[in-house]
Amino acid sequence: MESRELTGRERAVLAALLAVDFDGAAALRKQAAGARVVAGCACGCPSIEFEAGRGFGMNPKVNGFPYEGHTSLFLYTIVDADGGELLGGIEWAGIDEEPRELPPPETFAVEAA
Repeated sequence: MESRELTGRERAVLAALLAVDFDGAAALRKQAAGARVVAGCACGCPSIEFEAGRGFGMNPKVNGFPYEGHTSLFLYTIVDADGGELLGGIEWAGIDEEPRELPPPETFAVEAA
């Protein structure tokens, strides 16, 4: 996949996930301004990656819990070679029917991981 701009929905979800306070949130909010999608999930779910192959680990920072159904999503970071934290992506985790796009931010609750 060639990198692309975030869709309006993806940008709204990212903003909602970054609206909660947690350690490092301010730096991640700055990164979000220039975030680009570099990969999606092969299964067809709406998971997206911002920094594919550039870092190590997957560190969940914020969880989103839709008000209906048995699904969730989370924002994760990765660590670069210098030990800095980078936006990694938004991961969809669901057992219900998988949507083709992330749910609107007003349909889920958000909390720090």
